[in-house]
Amino acid sequence: MNYKVILSGRLEFGNIRSCEKAMQLFQNRYEIIYRHDIFLKAQDIFQTEQGILELYRFTTMTAEKTWNNTIQVLEEVARYAIMGRINAWLTDNGQILQERTIEPNTEKAAVQAYINGRQLVFCEGREMEAIQSFNQAIEKYERHAAAYERRGYVNYRLRKYADAIYDYSKSIMLNPAGAEAYLGRAVAHIAQDNPAAALPDLEKAINFSVPLQPIYWIARRIKGDCHLDLEQYEAATKEYQFFLQRKFQEDDVNFRRRRRVAFRMGKALLGMHKYKEAALALETALKIQSDDSAASDADIRAWHNEALKRQSAPAAKASKSSVVA
Repeated sequence: MNYKVILSGRLEFGNIRSCEKAMQLFQNRYEIIYRHDIFLKAQDIFQTEQGILELYRFTTMTAEKTWNNTIQVLEEVARYAIMGRINAWLTDNGQILQERTIEPNTEKAAVQAYINGRQLVFCEGREMEAIQSFNQAIEKYERHAAAYERRGYVNYRLRKYADAIYDYSKSIMLNPAGAEAYLGRAVAHIAQDNPAAALPDLEKAINFSVPLQPIYWIARRIKGDCHLDLEQYEAATKEYQFFLQRKFQEDDVNFRRRRRVAFRMGKALLGMHKYKEAALALETALKIQSDDSAASDADIRAWHNEALKRQSAPAAKASKSSVVA
């Protein structure tokens, strides 16, 4: 039985020689160990002159054995890499059967500095240590797009928005297909009260991620919020509709945002003078159980009452006109 496979990401090897070694290992496994039972070909994914292996939204149908063989080879190849990540999914009718993240985890200084910084990112009070680790990773490998992206996130948390935007922009320059950096820069623009500047980055974040990733839906939700803030109500409802039609697992970060999105969907529909639809969206928001402070019962009920009030106003006016006639 064949399943749908999706791969997205890239690995960087730091130099041509390491990339060629990785490619030789891949080819050896392809021809000798697995006898061509791998769904990737070296010439299609390795760019030796740039020292990278790149997969952008690669999709195919394959057997589970072939999937396992391919993932095993990619994990071996990652030992030669100095940075990067490949996300891989094996799916059946939209359901994830297997999910893998492939990234370097060796004793190379740049690799270890990055891993250390990433572990410190969410440690309260240790932000400067995290930045120092990312600085070390960049010193060892100046094209470390992931270290710039994570350093940008720490600067964002420290409310150093200009520094965050610099880091995210540097990451994007080094890896133009990095969805995380586009999302980060967008959020930093929003923190500076500039939702219009965030929109192109959010579009890029959507384009360079896949619907199986939480980041894809985070970007769609935030894009809807930007359109709402800019009073672009139709565009906002489009993003919110996509989001609300998705069935999220409870451990997905987007699961607890459903109430907020339904609430803002109601606001957008009110802006379009679609009062009946707005009332229904707000009723949906009230039914969703969530501890999201951005969508309190009191706020939702206030907007729901406003939708009902505006919905009845045209009817009352029409009734009065008919009596006069």
